[in-house]
Amino acid sequence: AIFGRLQYAYGTAQDVIGILQAVMVARIAEQLLLAGEPEKIPATAIAVICLSAVLTGMSSFMLGKLGLGKFALLFPSPVTNGFLGAIGFVILRSSLQTSSGVKFQYFYPVSIADFCRPSSIAQVGLQVATVATIRLGPLLLELVFPGSASAQKIGSVAFQLLPLVLFHVVIYTVGISMDSLTREGWVYPKETSGGLLGHWTAYSVDDVHWPSLAQSVFDMPPLILMSVLCTATGALTVTDRFPKGPDGDPAPMEALNFDRELTTVGV
Repeated sequence: AIFGRLQYAYGTAQDVIGILQAVMVARIAEQLLLAGEPEKIPATAIAVICLSAVLTGMSSFMLGKLGLGKFALLFPSPVTNGFLGAIGFVILRSSLQTSSGVKFQYFYPVSIADFCRPSSIAQVGLQVATVATIRLGPLLLELVFPGSASAQKIGSVAFQLLPLVLFHVVIYTVGISMDSLTREGWVYPKETSGGLLGHWTAYSVDDVHWPSLAQSVFDMPPLILMSVLCTATGALTVTDRFPKGPDGDPAPMEALNFDRELTTVGV
């Protein structure tokens, strides 16, 4: 996304869209399991994700080309803040559910006893520590090296990788096997590696359950709308915090073109 004003802001995956895609795929997987066709789950899941990405990109592109991005300026500040707060709620709930391995209903675990198991509490604690490291690490680095441009550039990336490195160093030092961590739900099962194209060459078109894929199309409008709103509200948030553009902006004194941003995200 090199043609938008906020091109570096869209270089990462949109987590909310990923959550909605996961919900769609999980529902389809349950249906295929009940239908006795579990072998079609992986290929159908990949097809659903690809189709949603294409439809979302086309919709964002067309909305940008039609000049509808400027209507993002009509969003009142309370609406923008509330929308971002709701996104944070969804992300927090999903992360707690994933880390603890316990299903949630609304914002509460279905089983308090399972959530309070030492293994679940330890995984949630590790997740909180990871977030704290990512958020506070660069600030501490800036205190140690005040005014250092290099520390600012590498701080965020370094502290995002640090929890992962520490995790593997600890389990290697203690002598914990990855198989035991897999059984306890700490890590995902190891899959046979087929290289970068492994997931794309492991399945064929015949492996897709086409009725489920067609049915998923009717569930995609909310996902498309969420993607457009994420782009608009994200751009509004950044421009409100940096009215003249953040450091490194290629055109800091120009007004943000919301139509171009939608088009950029769509591409």
